Amino acid sequence: MEIIETDVLVVGGGIVGLALLQEISKDKKCILVEKNHSLIEETSSRNSGVIHSGIYYPQDSYKSKFCIEGKNLLYDFCKKYDVSFLRTGKLLIGNKDNSHKFSLLVNNASDLEIEHEVLSKKKIASIFPFLEGHDFIDIKDSGVVDVHELSSKLERLSEQNGAYISLQSSLVNVSQCSDTLYESEILTNNEYFTIKSKSIVFSAGLHTHSVISNLNLNLTDHIKENFFLMGHYFKTKNWLNLTKLIYPIPEKNSLGVHLSIAANDPSTLILGPDAIEVNSINYQKNFFSEELQESFYSSVEKYLPSIRQVQIYPDYVGIRPKIYTSDFQDFEIIQQKAHNYKNLFILQGIDSPGLTSCLAIAQYVNENIDLG
Repeated sequence: MEIIETDVLVVGGGIVGLALLQEISKDKKCILVEKNHSLIEETSSRNSGVIHSGIYYPQDSYKSKFCIEGKNLLYDFCKKYDVSFLRTGKLLIGNKDNSHKFSLLVNNASDLEIEHEVLSKKKIASIFPFLEGHDFIDIKDSGVVDVHELSSKLERLSEQNGAYISLQSSLVNVSQCSDTLYESEILTNNEYFTIKSKSIVFSAGLHTHSVISNLNLNLTDHIKENFFLMGHYFKTKNWLNLTKLIYPIPEKNSLGVHLSIAANDPSTLILGPDAIEVNSINYQKNFFSEELQESFYSSVEKYLPSIRQVQIYPDYVGIRPKIYTSDFQDFEIIQQKAHNYKNLFILQGIDSPGLTSCLAIAQYVNENIDLG
């Protein structure tokens, strides 16, 4: 069996895994393994591509920290490497029934020093006469990014750093050889090989629980039970020439069916996602129906009545990992102080704003890898 030695093994080729590979490979040898035929096949490429501001998340949370740091890193990265993005801003629209939630968001934006402006109904009527609502806040630094261009650039930079990516490669098992060395058994093209590494970072997204549960390591007590939320996306023409993202006030487990602009085609609007709990991972388009289309029209027309003037078309389905919790679901980065395995990191519950946060998460993990 072939044996390959490296400093760090990254498991999972979503956008966070790629960001990890690019960051870690700047000063360490690094290999990424991905079970699919290509990178970012799942959650990373099946979302709205939104760069979030950080307004939704409690001040002392990982989501707040990494989102606020990450959006700035991401904008700078896109400018430096010519990745398509739009710094559109986002308009959050509330109604009389969720005025309390709206006030909490405004206060959080102020506490976190997120640039924003509360707009009156009179002001909205003069700028966006086609919108309806009771409360409005303009978040200045939200935007959208072309995830595929971002992925391609991270991949190229990683390879220039000397990193290696192994596709169609499944992690079969991991054993700890010593306090500072791990052996990972990998299956690719019906052949097995071994990767010896001083550090492992699990960034397996939807598959984190199943991957960790099958390893020869005592980690299962540190993995929380998760579930999957399916989100459908429709698209339509940007008939109003919107230049700003339009969002309702978020609900539990969902930011609501919103309107975003395609980063590489501002003439296209993306509607979604909804949030439906599912038991398995399936991206087939046969989930779309006339009833689903009607539910999207009904959701959007609450703040944009003219949506029924245009035809909306099924686009794609996304699935995101969620952790069962009665409280706020934060990102989790489980490391040595929890499980006693040196330089072993488990990223869990990385849903939104994972894309926005990817570069900041990568910096944090890399700074905490100690190969000395």
